[in-house]
Amino acid sequence: ELADQAGKNKVWQVDSAPAEPSETVKRLRFVLGNLGYFCTLLGYTMEDMLWLRALMMCSGVLTIGFAALHSPPIWIPIFWCCVFFTINFMYIMRLLADRKEVEFSGLALDAYESAFQAHGFTPRQFQRLMQEGKGAFLEVFEGDALVLQGDPLRKVVFLVSGEADLVIGGRRVA
Repeated sequence: ELADQAGKNKVWQVDSAPAEPSETVKRLRFVLGNLGYFCTLLGYTMEDMLWLRALMMCSGVLTIGFAALHSPPIWIPIFWCCVFFTINFMYIMRLLADRKEVEFSGLALDAYESAFQAHGFTPRQFQRLMQEGKGAFLEVFEGDALVLQGDPLRKVVFLVSGEADLVIGGRRVA
């Protein structure tokens, strides 16, 4: 607070420049910023989606710390890191649920191992396919028709075991 020479008017003087951060804050920002980017770099090298997402979450937390230590805080990266953190968290929960052990009946296990596992299906994905597709295992006997020529296909037929003939126009072609 300053008074003019006559002592009648009082004036407030405010320093508009932000205070210089301490050396500890500068070092902490340096470490958090670099560790955040290192986690991002490391995450991009991961083949396992769970590890990639976990490292991206770590990167986001470190970046939030880096941005929050500025005066004033840098709100745009803080906001977006929170959004990405939430998305990655939801997908990690989904990945962990997909990795839980799934039990199959004998026929379902045969179908999964013989045709779906080799093409990258997880047990949980196969289970979802069977549930959402209303899959059912049927026992058929020699001479039973699985699909009739000319009828519209309303289902996918997957032969788990045994053999089947493909007959077109009354003639066996396969």
